[in-house]
Amino acid sequence: MLDRSRRSNISVTSWDLDGRILQYFLTVIAEGSIRGAAERLNVAASAISRQIGDLEYRCGLKLLERKPRGVIPTTAGRALADFARIQHEDSERLLNYFRTLHGQHEKIMRICCAEGLAEDIIDHVLPLFRQSFPRTRLQIQGRPAADIASVLLEGGADIGLTYDLVPCQGIRSVLCASQPISIIVHAGHEWLEHTRIRPRHLAARPLALLSENHALRRRLQQMETNAGVCFQPTLEAEDINTLRSFVMSGQGISLLPHFTVRRQAEAGVLRTIPLDNMPLCVTTHVVARVQRRMDPMLESLLGMLADHHPALQPPVDSVTRLSA
Repeated sequence: MLDRSRRSNISVTSWDLDGRILQYFLTVIAEGSIRGAAERLNVAASAISRQIGDLEYRCGLKLLERKPRGVIPTTAGRALADFARIQHEDSERLLNYFRTLHGQHEKIMRICCAEGLAEDIIDHVLPLFRQSFPRTRLQIQGRPAADIASVLLEGGADIGLTYDLVPCQGIRSVLCASQPISIIVHAGHEWLEHTRIRPRHLAARPLALLSENHALRRRLQQMETNAGVCFQPTLEAEDINTLRSFVMSGQGISLLPHFTVRRQAEAGVLRTIPLDNMPLCVTTHVVARVQRRMDPMLESLLGMLADHHPALQPPVDSVTRLSA
């Protein structure tokens, strides 16, 4: 793209940046190719390529860089993508205001959660949010922790909840707290009479762990390295609920943060035991795009999460509210 005698003058105006071309551009970035965007939008690939090529020509800048397996945005392309997402959010904010004037209940707040974090939003945050914002619908979607940043960057959610945030350009943490990972046992387990359980003791027991690609499992791998042990789990699972069921059935033990078994602990069917001499913590982050504007409703939601979500209520350390 961007040939046409290597034009350098800028002739594009703000009116050229209409919703359709910006949608095409964001979809190309999300799909990683013009062909993928064409299939997703049900538009001819040649039409998308022509629109983006014409925009590059009029900007006098290359917006996409071709790679063997698709395209990636250039520096100018990333700036355009940020602009497009902000414009989309502003448009949604205006439409929500119009809906309010019409008495329609169509405001939407979208949260993308890593596994194990959505339940407590429903229990502890949703009732307060509904009371404060009765005309707003809360959308919660579950994704692997590794996918949260991509969802936010593509404009698929307003905020995300994830574990052990990996630095990512364009994403910032606005709220975080750490909790220890504990041994999870059933209510009648003999270890409840002991106070010094170490990693080497776990290796000799039937153990249920999350799959190796799960963010929480990667924290345990760090502990294995530090303690010089290698866990050979009896059961590996993709979801926390399966691990809880394994422990409740009396077949073995697991390792999880306390907040993931809060309901079962309150019901008296599961108990948590701290690891002796080798504490291991997981940090839960609330994240957003760097360019995301913190409007009053989002600020209020962050306050509710900080005050009421169990993953953000560590037993020892305080919650850290990062500057917006």
